[in-house]
Amino acid sequence: VDGALPLSSWRPGQRIADEQSLRVPEHMPPGEYTIYLGVFFGNQRMPVRRAGAHDAGQDRIRVTTFRVVP
Repeated sequence: VDGALPLSSWRPGQRIADEQSLRVPEHMPPGEYTIYLGVFFGNQRMPVRRAGAHDAGQDRIRVTTFRVVP
């Protein structure tokens, strides 16, 4: 949401949707790729507390994984 909805406005349990498009370049090597999301307050990355949703020690959320095939 690019800052349009500050964290202070979020309510517990609220779902935030921010649709994005991903263009995969034709020359991207085949393999599995993961997209992560970090949430910031100013210049500080906020901690991820939900078990299983985060990348251990990185304070980022695993959003999705996709595979590029030849």
